[in-house]
Amino acid sequence: SGMVRADFANGNLLLDKNKLALEGLRMSIDFPELPKIRSAPGQQIQFNKISIGDIVAENGKIDFQIESARSFLIEKIHFNWCSGKVETQSMRLSPGVEDYRLTFYCDRLNLAKVLEQFGAAEAKGRGTVSGRIPLQYNKAKFRFDDGFLFSTPGEGGKIYLSGADILTAGIPPDTPQFIQMELAAEALKDYDYSWAKLNITSEGEELYLQMQMDGKPA
Repeated sequence: SGMVRADFANGNLLLDKNKLALEGLRMSIDFPELPKIRSAPGQQIQFNKISIGDIVAENGKIDFQIESARSFLIEKIHFNWCSGKVETQSMRLSPGVEDYRLTFYCDRLNLAKVLEQFGAAEAKGRGTVSGRIPLQYNKAKFRFDDGFLFSTPGEGGKIYLSGADILTAGIPPDTPQFIQMELAAEALKDYDYSWAKLNITSEGEELYLQMQMDGKPA
């Protein structure tokens, strides 16, 4: 019988299959009951940066416990994203399980940065949104499941949206819909809003964003 403590620093992890990358990994772990494969609770992994495709977060911490050789408990994940804070609930990982669901609880994210991270458009501005984003991981694929972010009641903001040609992509130029979307894109180049809401979901391989705003062009 015995115990062991292991320290790990300056690590990087890259999974090409789903474009997942972790940089600046640091970890300390205690096994107090050898030969039993069970760590002490409240162990922690820290990282400088994590990216999934174009979505990038920083300064993260993962609180965890290795329960056995076949069970890994994530107690909590917290990190910085889009100038705000994000946390998750607990989740247990086990061999053979290919379907995991995790909800990210978001606090005061910069709306413009969120739109940029999801590739909707080039954006700048002030104003924050909070809410939750459920994420499903199934057979090495990620999908978003009915997430929403909304501005704090009574707190508006300003947004400068450029590169919004995506709004009119695929719409015939001689239709009323094209004119409406072209007007919307022009208005969003400098827009003052009293409230905003963003819905995030996946359908197949596609990511869908729906934004609602109440305000007027500056």
